[in-house]
Amino acid sequence: MKKAAAAIILSAFAVSASGCVKSSESAETSAKVYISETSAAEIYSDTQITIEKPKQNPAINTADTDTALDSEETTESDSPETIPDYDNSDLTEQNDPESYITPIAEELYYSGLKIYFELFCGCPYDLDYSNGTADGYYPISNPEITSVSDIYSYYKTAFSDSSELESSAKYKDIDGKAYCRDSARGADSFYQGTDLIYVDGNETEVIFSAVSHYENTETGEQKNDITNRFVISMQDGNWKISEFHLPK
Repeated sequence: MKKAAAAIILSAFAVSASGCVKSSESAETSAKVYISETSAAEIYSDTQITIEKPKQNPAINTADTDTALDSEETTESDSPETIPDYDNSDLTEQNDPESYITPIAEELYYSGLKIYFELFCGCPYDLDYSNGTADGYYPISNPEITSVSDIYSYYKTAFSDSSELESSAKYKDIDGKAYCRDSARGADSFYQGTDLIYVDGNETEVIFSAVSHYENTETGEQKNDITNRFVISMQDGNWKISEFHLPK
């Protein structure tokens, strides 16, 4: 089958920061979420994240228009909203499974990128900085966040499970209230976008090559592309991300 690239054009996360490093407390899990090692340059928690949403496809459920996907720009000052599940029929019943599944994968990639960056590379919630702990955790003030399980549920709107987020220990319940360890790290590379290239798939799992592009926007110097696997799996009737590498 002829392979075709499906472009997801995303702007750089920030002027001088486009990724985050994995917490030293993180562990590889069944969700297989990976991030590239980066420099230790600090970025502020109020850094704006600007990501251009890919074109919508009729195969994706978009009934809920009041979702995080409708925003062209997100900031860490607002609590994230949940995104819709991705309804899907049997992939093997499609005449052209590559053309059918690629737009769904594009939408999931965008959603996963947004959610992962929000939750791992900063803190998208309002924090009470007057009541922090000695090890850098601050209580979350958003009334809709009653415990860390609410945060894990948001993460699982795009990912197959929340084990990577849980093992990072970035969020924890203390005395019956959700806390966040407010920290973020940046990279020197400038992320420009990712092309998804269909590799193989069946009714339970589809594999793509995610080719990410980088450019130093100050000098115009093109960086080498970085290619990683991107895998989505069928879970309870919906496609979810089971392997994801955060662009550096």
